[in-house]
Amino acid sequence: MSDLYPLFNSWSTRGPIVYVTNDVHAGVGSQTALMWVDGRVEFAQEGQPYSGPISMALLRLGTSGGRLGHDEFDVVGLGRTRTTDRWSTLAVRG
Repeated sequence: MSDLYPLFNSWSTRGPIVYVTNDVHAGVGSQTALMWVDGRVEFAQEGQPYSGPISMALLRLGTSGGRLGHDEFDVVGLGRTRTTDRWSTLAVRG
């Protein structure tokens, strides 16, 4: 994945870019969030699910409306599906 970092650096000169991973099964696993702004990494965090790396990055983007049991991850719809295959299907259908 790090071979994409130069591309993210370049794109972020036009607006923030966030890259996240969420590797969780049955509530156990990890999350990672990286945010590029103006050609550099401004935020990088790795942690356990529910400790908030993805929600913290989304907050930095301006997402609001999270609450107990329904955080920023859910506000932007990332909780709609739990598998890469399902996300691929949604992306194709639009």
